[in-house]
Amino acid sequence: MTERNAIEARNVVKTFGQGDTAVKALDDVSVAIREGEFFTLLGPSGCGKSTLLRAIAGIWPWWQGHLSQPEDFGARAMFLPQRPYFPSGTLREAVAYPQSSDGLEDAHLARALTRAGLAHLATDLSAEANWTQKLSGGEQQRLAIARVFLKQPAWLFLDEATSALDEKTEAVVYQALLDDMQARGGTVISVAHRTSVAKLHSDTWHMPSAPSAAIA
Repeated sequence: MTERNAIEARNVVKTFGQGDTAVKALDDVSVAIREGEFFTLLGPSGCGKSTLLRAIAGIWPWWQGHLSQPEDFGARAMFLPQRPYFPSGTLREAVAYPQSSDGLEDAHLARALTRAGLAHLATDLSAEANWTQKLSGGEQQRLAIARVFLKQPAWLFLDEATSALDEKTEAVVYQALLDDMQARGGTVISVAHRTSVAKLHSDTWHMPSAPSAAIA
C-alpha cells in the first residue's frame, strides 16, 4: 500500500525492441520514495537508471506496471535532464521557461542565477541570445538549476543534471540544491555516475546490469 506523500512504482517492466533483438531494460522493478528523502540511483550505463527515473517522474509512459503519486504531484514536480532546453530570447525568458517571465522580479531571477553559480550573468537578464550556443555545457546545466531555485518544486528529479561540471563545482552546486530542498521539506531523486554525488543523498540504490530487485 502506498504511503501518504510517497511515490510508488510497482513491477516496472520496460523492453526495447521485439523478438530476438528485444532488450529488457527494466525487469519487475519496484520502488517507493517518501516525501523528504534524498534518493539516488547508481549503476553502469544502460542499466535502466534514466528509464526508471522518467517512469517514476511520470513523464515517460512507455512501460508496464503501476505508478502512484501524491496529490497535485504534477504541479509540484520538476525534472532536469542532462541536456536542458533553452529558448532563444532574453536570459530572463530562459530562466523562467517553460513559464512566462512576466511578473517575475529581476531581484528574484538574479538571486536564482547567483545561487546556481552564475553571478556573472545576474546583471544580463535583458540580454538576448541563443543560450544553447552561447553557454558552455556546465553553464547550461547551472542555468537549469537556477530554475529550481526560482520555482522551488516539492519533488525534484535530476538525470545527471550536473554531469558537465567538474567534481568540486558539482559538489558545491548539488549541496546548495539539497540545502534548498531540505529547508522546504522537498524530495530529490537523482541519477548519477559519480559516487561523490551519491554521498550527498540519504539513500542510494545500486542498480544491477539487469534490474530485478525491489527497493523501498
